[in-house]
Amino acid sequence: MEELSGFNTEEVARAIASSPVPVVTGVGHETDFTIADFVADRRAPTPTAAAAAITPDRRELLRRLSDFRRAAADHLGRRVRGCTRELALLRARPVLRQPRLLLAERQQHLDDLRLALARGAREALRLQGERAGRAKEKLAVLSPAATLARGYAVMRRPSGELVRSVRQLAVGDAAEVLLHDGTAEVATTGLRPAEPRTEEMQDAKATG
Repeated sequence: MEELSGFNTEEVARAIASSPVPVVTGVGHETDFTIADFVADRRAPTPTAAAAAITPDRRELLRRLSDFRRAAADHLGRRVRGCTRELALLRARPVLRQPRLLLAERQQHLDDLRLALARGAREALRLQGERAGRAKEKLAVLSPAATLARGYAVMRRPSGELVRSVRQLAVGDAAEVLLHDGTAEVATTGLRPAEPRTEEMQDAKATG
């Protein structure tokens, strides 16, 4: 143990632990253990075993190199065969064999789309025109001029106020009557309020 005491010091242990290079110990014989063995990256039972551990086997290196070369060649061969197949597929595509034919097909498709859009636009305009015509007819039927043409008249006071009830007038009041083909100025000579309807009389009684 005195001969191995140099490998049991703190300085040696710390130096081995902080070494950036892997450390293999082979101190003494197989049964000998030191502090250096416990902090080393690897412990060998003897110095000879430590030397063998850090010395690569030439035959093993050559075998591994051969395996690597064979694997690299296989991988490269697969890549080359794959690229060859892809290139053959690309060459077989119509765009590369007959590019003008493909462009002609695309152009025909665009022409068809353009015609379809034009037909759709014309049809949409036609439908909108029909809807606008029907709306115009409805407005014409409901217009004041159409109402007057059917024989109705509109009365208003000189101030422009529309007369909707006889209660707005008194005997002698002037008024203007609008007809479909002109206006007539009239004077009120008498007022005859309409008799209340049956429904209105019943509502008045119910309210009272």
